Amino acid sequence: METIKETGKIIAVNENFVTVAVQSPTEDCHSCAMATLCTGGEEGQRQIEILRQQIDFAPRPGQKVELCFDRVLEYSILLYLIPMAFFLAALWLAYAVWNVSSELYLFLFSMGGLGVGFFALRIVNNLINKKGVNLQIKLVGEN
Repeated sequence: METIKETGKIIAVNENFVTVAVQSPTEDCHSCAMATLCTGGEEGQRQIEILRQQIDFAPRPGQKVELCFDRVLEYSILLYLIPMAFFLAALWLAYAVWNVSSELYLFLFSMGGLGVGFFALRIVNNLINKKGVNLQIKLVGEN
């Protein structure tokens, strides 16, 4: 199973949340073409808040942690499958059900279906964000 691992540093702790500043894990990230998308071009500036119940050690500011996200494949499939399914469904509806034969209208129907697919993907993303993401947090070291 594919896993994304990132390192970070705990910068704040309160009774409910732990704030972690995510850092670039390796030197390979600097040569990667996707580096600006992962880090947003601002290395070390990404911060996430984690519920204290998800952490099985006593968190303190300055501790180094490893963040593991193991649902990469499932979310990647959703990311591509939902818009593609709506694209193909709209194309099939236009051609087989409504007997549209003009290429322009078929193109417009399929692009409309793709747009609806992206809207559906946004709804699924909001549901996932409300439910939360399954992260495993491991203590790597102090300061």
